[in-house]
Amino acid sequence: MFFGSGEIYGIVDEKSEIVEVYNKDNALYTLNPELPRDIIVIAHTDLLREREVWTRIIDHLHAGTTFMIAGFSGGITDVNQVNNFLARVGLPWVVRQDYRTDAVLNRDAGGKRLVSQLPVENGYHTCSIQNVEQTDVWYYDAGGVLDIAYILASVAFTEAGQGKIGVIGGVFEQAVFDAIVLVMCGFAV
Repeated sequence: MFFGSGEIYGIVDEKSEIVEVYNKDNALYTLNPELPRDIIVIAHTDLLREREVWTRIIDHLHAGTTFMIAGFSGGITDVNQVNNFLARVGLPWVVRQDYRTDAVLNRDAGGKRLVSQLPVENGYHTCSIQNVEQTDVWYYDAGGVLDIAYILASVAFTEAGQGKIGVIGGVFEQAVFDAIVLVMCGFAV
């Protein structure tokens, strides 16, 4: 299930159900606990302010869903909503939207099989993700070091409950963004 929109619909639609959600009522219907979801991508982070929505997303995570947060652009995202959600999931990650720099691929990330499928082309941060373990960082600040105290990640991915969670805080060419999402979904690129 996808929240938001993107050019990868055609690719993902062949492998998974896609449902677009734009408001709380539709989100609650779609996130019905009786309907298992393999994948949830949310590009409208304002839905995370709704307690019932994030509670259902966390329930899906605990049941094995892969969940991704994207859509950080132009200062339109309230990163506090995202940070509150990440804290509720139990992650120490903190998103800041005041950073813009080149991002590079971390070839030493955990799940090297996954990362090896990703393009090395650089993107740039529209936000940074801090307090991320080195093995969970997929792309990071080109001028930074891979030390948890200093990492400024632009893409991070880790296990949460029985599921997985990813945050895509960088802007990449469409093909690179699509590859990141597809790899996080478990699809070969």
